[in-house]
Amino acid sequence: MPKRYFLLLIFIFLSACTTTSGPLYSKPPVAKQDMANYIFFRPLEYEIKKYTYPSVYINGTDRGGLQFGGYMVVPVKSEAQKISIQGNKFTWDFGDIDLPVHTPRAGENYYFQLSLELSGYNSYRAEVRLVDEDDAKRGLQGLRLIGGEE
Repeated sequence: MPKRYFLLLIFIFLSACTTTSGPLYSKPPVAKQDMANYIFFRPLEYEIKKYTYPSVYINGTDRGGLQFGGYMVVPVKSEAQKISIQGNKFTWDFGDIDLPVHTPRAGENYYFQLSLELSGYNSYRAEVRLVDEDDAKRGLQGLRLIGGEE
């Protein structure tokens, strides 16, 4: 009997670790002077493998995990940025996704959507796309900020 309680506690703990708890998305963030914002999000419509998540790397620096139902805002300088989505065998099983080098303009917001889709019998594929603001607004509805307050 104690083993069941232990397993239940582990499940509750792991569930809490993979959910977002920040404020709901309401409006685009304002970029700081001489900076741009990269907004990464994982819409609620892609519920596949929702307990696994990758980390967002910009120029080799880990900027945090992109959890299901969440979004993150990463301020970046207005210079060439190398973006990569990576994980380890415990949090992500889709391999690394390297995006083309991107050079943002200061004062702009750029929206990157992570999609997980069924690509065959019991196999999935992950994709990260740069989307326009209108598509991003639809995808960001109901999502919570990862990592605290805006």
